[in-house]
Amino acid sequence: MTEIVKSILADGDYEKAEKMFGIHPKPLEFFTTLSDYAKRPRDKQRVIVTHLHEELLPKAALNGKAKIVFVIRNPKDSVVSYFHFAQPFRYAEEFDTWEGFLKCFMSEGMPGRSWFNYNLTYWKHRNEKNFYWTTYENMKLDIRSVIEDVASFLGHPASGEKLDKLVKLADFSRMNKKYDGRFPKASVPDNVREAIPFKILRKGQVGDWKNKFTVAQNEAFDKLYNEKMKCSSLKQHIKFEI
Repeated sequence: MTEIVKSILADGDYEKAEKMFGIHPKPLEFFTTLSDYAKRPRDKQRVIVTHLHEELLPKAALNGKAKIVFVIRNPKDSVVSYFHFAQPFRYAEEFDTWEGFLKCFMSEGMPGRSWFNYNLTYWKHRNEKNFYWTTYENMKLDIRSVIEDVASFLGHPASGEKLDKLVKLADFSRMNKKYDGRFPKASVPDNVREAIPFKILRKGQVGDWKNKFTVAQNEAFDKLYNEKMKCSSLKQHIKFEI
């Protein structure tokens, strides 16, 4: 989605997008990012990427000063993706095994809070005019329609050749080649960049969780999922396979 938003704001010109917003903007929660954003002109559009919890965002952003594009991914694929992503960093001892990671993910002690807490809090804003939401699964099913919607939401309508170009730019295989398993240059010291594999993208598939969950794990997760989601309309939009 970051790639899509950047390219839309640069009118489909990807090279221009990278000059305007960088190759891969660092998330707002990175401790060096605030000073980076502070240097950028405030009279021009900025693309700010974040995983911050809703209550930590600037109130002005939620009150209409910013346009927020929010993407939800089904929790089973999310936990599998997060497990593989976290392995090189060894955040905590319980993250070393799939069993320990899944147990933590299903608890309120998960770093960044639980999937349910995080997404249900943002879900409250779904009908606000400055808030656009979609799911990763919708993007996989019909990326063209999602791009059209996002472009319209951002005030940069896209159609014809421009839309065709944006669809090609969003292709998973193209982005997988671009992110070569290393941190973007200048984002970390060179010795860190060379020492730690950093794969932003892995498979990008919907339903890959079936290759990781045991039957017992899936049953336990379904029980938790149904309990947490029973009173939310978000449940109607979550797809575990397509």
